[in-house]
Amino acid sequence: MTDETAIEQGRITRTGASVAKRGRHWLGRFARRLRRCAARRRQRMVLAELSDRQLRDLGIARDAAMEEARKPFWR
Repeated sequence: MTDETAIEQGRITRTGASVAKRGRHWLGRFARRLRRCAARRRQRMVLAELSDRQLRDLGIARDAAMEEARKPFWR
């Protein structure tokens, strides 16, 4: 028997250590998703503030930039 599992009434059950690992894994994924959403929001705010000349240099139309900037941060 390892720290990870215990045999109980013919079934293998997860111990607290394994549950904690899953919790940290979930929490890490959630934190990464929040960072991506925050970065997306910042980038779209900067895009909305660019001048027409800067957008033209990038090859982006003002309408397309504003459409992208209006998207919610989770998309």
